[in-house]
Amino acid sequence: MSEPVVVIEHPEPAVAVLRLNRPAVLNALSNAVMDALADGLSAFERDGVTRAVIITGDARAFAAGADVAEFAADGPRLEAWDRSRCRATCSSSPKMRGSASRRST
Repeated sequence: MSEPVVVIEHPEPAVAVLRLNRPAVLNALSNAVMDALADGLSAFERDGVTRAVIITGDARAFAAGADVAEFAADGPRLEAWDRSRCRATCSSSPKMRGSASRRST
């Protein structure tokens, strides 16, 4: 079984870390990485527990950019990239509204 392209960690109960896991290509963003990020973000939005998500790489690189070798061969699947973007749901989510004011009290 191959290693996951994104590793999910929970260092605290309401915190999730999505760690890019493609060190051989400096965590270049592939279609599989974007699918995994989109799936993880969607799951955290629905879980009712996660209040913060950190996306990170490793000691060498966060992400080198798009995996141009894969895209030259297969093309980017832009629907995965679109799913991973934070739209109005981030600011309109009941979990996110008012979170800044709760932290400051």
